[in-house]
Amino acid sequence: MIKFYSRQEDGRGETGSSMAELLSTQSARYSFIWVDIEGGDRDELARVAQEFNLDGDCIEDCLEGEQRPRIDKYDGYAFIMLYGALGPHSDTEFSPRKLAIFISARYIITVHTEPLISINKWRDRLMKKSNGAKDFGTDHFFYLIVDSMVDNYIVVSEAYDERLDALEERSLLHTPEPDVLAGALQLRRQMLDLRRLASSLREALHPLVTGDLDFISDKISIEFIHVRDHLTHTIEMVDNLRELLNGVRDNYHASLSLHANAIMQTLTIFASLFLPLSLIAGIYGMNTPLWPSVESPNSFWVIIGAMGVLIITMLGFYKRNKWF
Repeated sequence: MIKFYSRQEDGRGETGSSMAELLSTQSARYSFIWVDIEGGDRDELARVAQEFNLDGDCIEDCLEGEQRPRIDKYDGYAFIMLYGALGPHSDTEFSPRKLAIFISARYIITVHTEPLISINKWRDRLMKKSNGAKDFGTDHFFYLIVDSMVDNYIVVSEAYDERLDALEERSLLHTPEPDVLAGALQLRRQMLDLRRLASSLREALHPLVTGDLDFISDKISIEFIHVRDHLTHTIEMVDNLRELLNGVRDNYHASLSLHANAIMQTLTIFASLFLPLSLIAGIYGMNTPLWPSVESPNSFWVIIGAMGVLIITMLGFYKRNKWF
């Protein structure tokens, strides 16, 4: 699927959704054009690459593999590889999706095989309102896309914070739930993936912050400093959450140990109560004359009563020493 928005030199905005319309727009005079290609149609992408004179290796990177976020400079344009944090159908679940961007002073081309929230938002806006980017330059529009993607990194990290709070509460329960530890390990892996992408993206944005690209204005370079700060905030937040996550695991193991100790304490009390009773029963089980007389019909009840007194005495002793 291909969609594009173009702005002519007289300020008129036009939209289209076919290759034929795009090629006809290329032959016209325009000051800004955004082409969005979704789905990874190799033939369609090859025609766009030929029309805009794009590097063939970059085209392959758009479709194949999972490259690190990066910026490659070419003659007259730059190739940027980024990753969005959310899919179009998930509000907070981390779902990294690759976005390749070709940008020059007059055009910006976005390529992605899966839908992206940030791209869908701006594409819908421009398709519904053809003058929606009347004052945009390619650098400004590129900044808006990247900024909205980075904002979603913060959304994911805040969602992780809420999940961690829930796990922390469950880890403090008297009877720990077995899936707490599994949930903590899963959250740890997801946070590591988020941190890895955020760190790589922050490093990749360095040329934009320092003004190494000629078609990125100084004003937009300053804006990218704030984007980089948001990524730094995400990284620091993830690092703090990882420290707290270690506390969740410690709480879980401590609760598990306390629960096991409580069970062992109860079993030990029962065992200690029945130990002297077993001794008495064993002694009276011997075929020897003992008190009271074996011929007395009340002997059985006397022995049972003595056992009951012994149990009550031992329980009182345990309670006095606060053993339970």
